[in-house]
Amino acid sequence: MLPVIAKSPRVFILTQLVCCGFVQVGSVIGIALSIRELIDQLKQPSVENSAFEVLLVGLFVFAVVGALSRWFDRYASEKLGQSYSHELRLSLYDHLPHAKKVGAGVSALHFVTDLNAIKRWVSQGLSRLIVSGISLVGILGLLTYFDSGVGAIAFFVLLLSTWLTIFLGSNLKQSIQQTRKNRGKLANDVTEKAANITGLLVFGRFKKERKRLAELSERLARSMIRQAFWIGSVRGLSELTARCLLVLVIGLGVSSVAQSQYDLGTLVAMVGVIGIMATPIRDLARVFEYWKSAQVARHKIQSTYEVTALTVAPQQPSRTDRSRVGFQRASIGNISKTFSAKVPPRSKIVIVGRNGSGKSTLLQHIAGISVPKEGRIQINRVDAHALTSKARRELIGFANNELPLISGSLGKNIRYRLPGASEEEVAQACERANLAEFVAQLPDDLDTRISTKAIQFSEGEIARIKLSRAIIGEPALLLLDEIDASMDDANIHKLCDLIKSYTGTVFFVTHNTQLMAVADQIWRCASDQIHVSSSAGAVLKFTHEERAK
Repeated sequence: MLPVIAKSPRVFILTQLVCCGFVQVGSVIGIALSIRELIDQLKQPSVENSAFEVLLVGLFVFAVVGALSRWFDRYASEKLGQSYSHELRLSLYDHLPHAKKVGAGVSALHFVTDLNAIKRWVSQGLSRLIVSGISLVGILGLLTYFDSGVGAIAFFVLLLSTWLTIFLGSNLKQSIQQTRKNRGKLANDVTEKAANITGLLVFGRFKKERKRLAELSERLARSMIRQAFWIGSVRGLSELTARCLLVLVIGLGVSSVAQSQYDLGTLVAMVGVIGIMATPIRDLARVFEYWKSAQVARHKIQSTYEVTALTVAPQQPSRTDRSRVGFQRASIGNISKTFSAKVPPRSKIVIVGRNGSGKSTLLQHIAGISVPKEGRIQINRVDAHALTSKARRELIGFANNELPLISGSLGKNIRYRLPGASEEEVAQACERANLAEFVAQLPDDLDTRISTKAIQFSEGEIARIKLSRAIIGEPALLLLDEIDASMDDANIHKLCDLIKSYTGTVFFVTHNTQLMAVADQIWRCASDQIHVSSSAGAVLKFTHEERAK
């Protein structure tokens, strides 16, 4: 599911980074040779000033080239990271409908913390691995050119440092995993509390929940401190490596100069190269840190969003009989037996059963939101889950108490399923949902601003807004999941009239016997199977039994 990094146009950016690495190597070589030549010229008093000037200008030019390549390296790295994170962000969004059910806080972590960890690996990890890796190899080659013994020792010191870094890696990864886990728990806890402040106050749980929050916060703090310890160990090891190399070069270099194996200019050049070498060593230490963080983030994202791709291509049903629904040995939720049925157009079917029996799950399968474990559910001979987005919007209206409103105007919410709906269609939907008079009383009518929770409205008003959103444009299939739960008798009576006069097929879940009486079929969800009663007598009998309870 994660996008490929080496993909156009990122391949071009990766090529630029490789070029940056070689330019930086060339800059270091130019600086080192210029320093050596300058020191050697000091031994020759007869040398003209122009020679010094040329060498100084050359040294300055090489330094500027190195600085510019470093600047471009950071610029190109950020472009690479932003390109990849943009594609990954859209990929995560595309997989949201099929992702495992997680809390809102965890979803936010996927889109912010985990995505940022992967982006940081691409922009600051992979990019530095390329540029600093090339630079380090070039610098080792230059040291070997000056003194093969020093080059060999520097290589083994770096090799030992790499081995120790990998050895620390398992502890670093564990600390990152624990931090990520604790951050997810804290995010979920805070999100739930923020959404239920009223409940905490009413039930006297505010102080108790504060203790829970404090406990989670302390766990996160401890895990982050532990993570900082191991990150500090890796970074400290890189600093130790750079300084050990400096001490070794000075020690071995002074000894070699004393023995006249090479001159002072070569020693000063080698010390300068080691000073420059410290930067890519530090960069590569951070590369390891970013890689471990990205591994944890990648695993978390894939465990939530990785799904088997549907093999059925999105399809558009024909215009005729678009409300015809068929079930072919479909497995619905936890109901043990498969279900087969043919639903004629314009049917009115009430779905009943105990809590948790699968009523809402059945509606989600009909809408194509969930896919049957086996068998098929079709709308006009097209698998429900294979409908195109456009076809789903036009065909299906869905209303329940869980589908939230969106931030924006009231009109935008009503048109949300059908953005191109005319003013006449909006007015008709409001009228049929018994919302017209309510809208007329608002100071800004349909331009009234609301939030996702619409706290300025009652639950009954919110339910009617959701109902108008579902019925706008008269979709062929209307699915209602206990939308009447917060309605008063007058609005339930209006809802009865709506269902009876609806020109398409209606599936609705309710516990209200007045609404049940409108149905021409009753589907009762049980643990073993879905029981269908289609006679008017059976419907009346069931409603009488419900009233008697």
